[in-house]
Amino acid sequence: MHRLFSIFLLLALLSDKQSVYASKARKDFVDRRGLLQLSPEEQRALDNLSIVFAEVSGGSSFTSDSPPSPSPLPPPPPPPPPPISPSSSLSPAPSTATPGARFTPAPAVFNRLNLPTYSKISQTSGPVSPETLNDAAPSDGGGSCKSLKEILSSIPQVSQWLDLLISVGYESILLTDTDAQVTLLVPVNSAFSAGIDAQPLRDEETLQQLISNAPDVRTPLAGYSVVTGLWPSSTLTSGTSLPTANTIDKVNSLNIDVLGPTQLQGVGDSAIILQADIAACGPSVVHIIDQILLPFRFDQGPTDAITGTQVPRSTDWSGDSEPSPPPPPATAAAG
Repeated sequence: MHRLFSIFLLLALLSDKQSVYASKARKDFVDRRGLLQLSPEEQRALDNLSIVFAEVSGGSSFTSDSPPSPSPLPPPPPPPPPPISPSSSLSPAPSTATPGARFTPAPAVFNRLNLPTYSKISQTSGPVSPETLNDAAPSDGGGSCKSLKEILSSIPQVSQWLDLLISVGYESILLTDTDAQVTLLVPVNSAFSAGIDAQPLRDEETLQQLISNAPDVRTPLAGYSVVTGLWPSSTLTSGTSLPTANTIDKVNSLNIDVLGPTQLQGVGDSAIILQADIAACGPSVVHIIDQILLPFRFDQGPTDAITGTQVPRSTDWSGDSEPSPPPPPATAAAG
């Protein structure tokens, strides 16, 4: 029994749950208890003592029938959150290009001509005064100048635009007026072949077809090519807005934006200046451009596309008097 008493004392030590050494000793005792070679009676006595100490200490028993209870494992970590997908409000909106409503510029066909041209002036903001422009006028020895009609008639590559201006009544009020003081943007003939896709508003495929089938479009097109004031190329700096003869709601001028020294942006398209600063009586300035600048877009309503801009039928281009009231809105082109 002396061996059981020794084992009894060992169990008292091993049942101390607070001792780190007792915890290790308990494991070693369980692993090696089979080496004690206890008799059946000693084994039963040891099991009974182990149960008693386990109940008193709150620990685990050391019986041969049950292994020591493992220490409780820490709870498993929570599963990782599912990947966060971007909310719909942060997702880029898909492109919603308007069907049709396209303009395809026409390749420019133009050869520079030897025409009377203003010399470079130092003023970089416009418009310039008639006196400043006259000082830069070319000297032809005869002291005479040419009207806008004479200038355009001498340029075969702009004959179609000259015909359009005459068809809307600009011959007497502008083209032959030697006192007119304007800047005229004149597109070359090749510009009329520019492609358009205005479905479902219009069926035409080129500007030439549109102008032929919808004559009322000619007046806003012509008015948008007439810039009020004198704007030689030195004043065409990026960010400048050029007021035109067209108006919005009969009040505010419809402008053309300058993107660079030779690039102009209209409402519906852009154009490049092919030859600048051509001199005419008045004085007036002529710039030859590669496209017809559009005062409307083809994705506007069929009425707005034409009647959103108006141009006066009779205007004093010298700037000495107010322009006469514009004509009533045109509606024939909406069909």
